Amino acid sequence: MDKTDNSLVWQSKTSDLRQVNNKKRNAKAIVRVLDEVEILFPFAQPYDCQIKMMESVVNCIVSAKYGLIESPTGTGKTMSILCAAIACL
Repeated sequence: MDKTDNSLVWQSKTSDLRQVNNKKRNAKAIVRVLDEVEILFPFAQPYDCQIKMMESVVNCIVSAKYGLIESPTGTGKTMSILCAAIACL
């Protein structure tokens, strides 16, 4: 991941999070959770709420507990859950 790239701009409304400018469509991010699980994310920078969701999913899987995730439309719930679950396989 190129840490010097500042080409991403995000809208600030939580209910309508959309990526405004993404010049690197094939860029990927690696999110590290619990210092042992690396989650491959298909976009350059996940939203903060997506990182929190992925941490919650990994914690539930590792501790063998049920979890409930609630978030507004467009915040990337499906992507976050799938990426975290696949990383735990």
